[in-house]
Amino acid sequence: MTAPINGNTRATSAAPTTPSEVHLNLTGKSTPEEVTKGLQKYGLDEASAKAYALQVGSIQSKESQSAVYRKVEQNVNKFLKANPNATEEQICAEAKKHLMAQTLMYKHVEKSIMDMAQKSIERIRDTFSENS
Repeated sequence: MTAPINGNTRATSAAPTTPSEVHLNLTGKSTPEEVTKGLQKYGLDEASAKAYALQVGSIQSKESQSAVYRKVEQNVNKFLKANPNATEEQICAEAKKHLMAQTLMYKHVEKSIMDMAQKSIERIRDTFSENS
């Protein structure tokens, strides 16, 4: 409720102040500054947003980076629809949770692919060294 104006004590609207959807519009080609500003839409402080921008930016594939942003956006928008009165802190916590989960998943996949490639290279080397 706001302070009365000229003695009028009418209550203000109790409409939620949180957005119903957030569109990041981020891709793997987004600059770290664009990512930082985009992630701040979720209420992340600048330091956290920069940290997640670097974390996602460390994923090798630009397509995978774009997929992380899309998935985080989808998950947080689902949360916003299910919790229209969520506080900024709750939205921020949800965004951090999904950013961490998506980044870890893609890093794990990336590591698995690199491990498989390394094993294939070792098998090829072994094959050629046996035939020499």
